[in-house]
Amino acid sequence: MDARSFWLAVIAMLAAVVAVFLYLRIVVAMFLEAPDLDAPR
Repeated sequence: MDARSFWLAVIAMLAAVVAVFLYLRIVVAMFLEAPDLDAPR
């Protein structure tokens, strides 16, 4: 594996970590937060 492939793999792993963090924030907001009872329906 040459140096270019190594850095490409590192960038891909960092992008995957950022994506997981963003998706987990959405899931937590949807399922784990208390519902706003004053919101109009």
